[in-house]
Amino acid sequence: MKRHRQWEEDPNHEEQNAFEDAGEHFRDLLIRLHVEKGLEAVHITGLAYWHTMSGGTGAGDLALKPGGNPSNSNRKLKLGLGRDFADPELTYVDSFT
Repeated sequence: MKRHRQWEEDPNHEEQNAFEDAGEHFRDLLIRLHVEKGLEAVHITGLAYWHTMSGGTGAGDLALKPGGNPSNSNRKLKLGLGRDFADPELTYVDSFT
């Protein structure tokens, strides 16, 4: 609890929150570019890699060093997207009654 209070009193707290929010927005942008605009996984994971290497936050789970096998980029992106989209709840309906 004491640590939490120190964090609230820290003048850099708002700046840190803005930095983390910007990282989340960047990650959301990458996902939208992939889903809505069809940007390939290899480009998404490469952008996330360079963003993370330059000190950015929020997209580290999508990051993969460019130059590797494109299928690795597809797997990495699917794993990252799986974190955002939970499995839907399904209800079994017996159609033979």
